[in-house]
Amino acid sequence: MRWECSQRRSENCKGTATTDNPPTRVITSTDHGHVNDKFYVEALKVREEITAAVISNWGQPHRILADKLVHHPVEVI
Repeated sequence: MRWECSQRRSENCKGTATTDNPPTRVITSTDHGHVNDKFYVEALKVREEITAAVISNWGQPHRILADKLVHHPVEVI
């Protein structure tokens, strides 16, 4: 499997990885072209959680956001 950096477009990053399938080991990799942002990946995970909750829950948006955002530091949000 080939993986690309989630900041490929926004940072023009050339970072890639190739893994076996299912992904248990990295076969090849290319360095990222930007500094590490530890909160960026966490923010992507929160976004996925919110999207999944909206799709499966059909709850009130303000409750879903409150439930998902309360456990994360402000840097992630």
